[in-house]
Amino acid sequence: MSTYKAEDLNAIQILYCTASLGMHPSHGLQRKLEAISKAGFTGIELGFDDLVSFAKNVHNLERIPSMKILEEIDADELDDQPEHEQEKYYGVLKIVCELVVQHCHRLKLEIFCLQPFAMFEGYDGEKREKNMYKAKKWLELAHTLGCKALQVISTLLLYVHLYCLFDVPERNLRQSITDAAKP
Repeated sequence: MSTYKAEDLNAIQILYCTASLGMHPSHGLQRKLEAISKAGFTGIELGFDDLVSFAKNVHNLERIPSMKILEEIDADELDDQPEHEQEKYYGVLKIVCELVVQHCHRLKLEIFCLQPFAMFEGYDGEKREKNMYKAKKWLELAHTLGCKALQVISTLLLYVHLYCLFDVPERNLRQSITDAAKP
């Protein structure tokens, strides 16, 4: 059994997930980041919903072409949109990521990862292709945010596991790792 010294534990960066601070509209991302920084944390896991909410509420974004797409398309319905609409959506989020990074730098916060990418690895066929496209876009956002990690959680859909062997999730995870390794 290993024993740890206090200085060993002090070397571990403790992060706070923005989604853990609530999703009420008054809990805006700027307010959450300020609270996290004030509490002494130096890193965050950025909730995707917080990113989208921040994008919808940032002032002076009228100058960004296609900004209104965030109001027109709900994030939960994004997968069902034509690819050119998804490109616009993620393009706007990428610009907003740069604003989030600037705010985090002012508060001396590091963005360690974008909230876990979930519910994608157990599919095959058309659904797999849509999820791989989404994973690629999340990787682009994570890169823009300067994330050190993109957490992928295993699927929560029991029927998917009953439905397929482990080779489907394994193949999908392998592909996402390959994509993440590309510059």
